[in-house]
Amino acid sequence: DEAIECSIRARDWEQACNWLAESVEDSAQRQGTTSTLLRWAKMIPRQWLDRYPLIRISVGFSLVLSSRRNEAEAELYDIEQCIDAWALCNPDKPDATRQFRCALELQRLFLLGVNDAGSKLLQPVRQWLEHWPDARLRYLGDVFNLAAYACKSNGDIAEGLAYAEHGRGIQRRDRGNYGLSWNLLLDALLHLKAGNLHAARN
Repeated sequence: DEAIECSIRARDWEQACNWLAESVEDSAQRQGTTSTLLRWAKMIPRQWLDRYPLIRISVGFSLVLSSRRNEAEAELYDIEQCIDAWALCNPDKPDATRQFRCALELQRLFLLGVNDAGSKLLQPVRQWLEHWPDARLRYLGDVFNLAAYACKSNGDIAEGLAYAEHGRGIQRRDRGNYGLSWNLLLDALLHLKAGNLHAARN
C-alpha cells in the first residue's frame, strides 16, 4: 500500500497501476479494504485505469459493498464497455477477457445481494455456476456465499447449509479470509433460522 501511495503521489501512473493490478483483488475482495481502493481510483486518471479491467472491476466491487447503488450500477455498465474495448485491443488474450467477464457478472450478483434482493438471487447464481464452471476459486467461493444467502432469504435452510459448507471449503483452499468470515456468519444465521442455537454457536 505504501508503494502504491508513493507512486500515486509521484504521478507515476504506470507503476501505480501495475502494482495495483497485482494486488487489487486481495485488497478489495479478500481483505475487505474497499475504502482505500476507492480513494486511489479517484486519484488515478481514468484513461490509465481503463487499461486494467481488473482494477475497474474491483472498484465496482468496492462501490457495491459501500451500498452506493446508483454509482455501482453506472460503474458496472461502464466496466462492461471497458472490457469490450480491452478485448478489441487484445484479441490474442481470450482467456483474460473471459476472466474479466466472469468477474463482472459476479459483481452484478453482489449488487443484487446488497440491495436486499436475496429472494431473487438463487436462480441467477445457479445460472452463473452453470456458465462459469471453471471460474477462479475466489469467485466460486463468493458465489457459494451468495447462494447460501439466497437460500436464507427464501427459507431453504438445508440447501443453504449445503452451499455454505461447499463455499467454506473453497474459501479455505483459497485462503480467502474475508469471504470465509461472511461464510461463517451466513452459516450461523441459517442455523439460527432453523432454531438450532447450538449449531449456530459452533
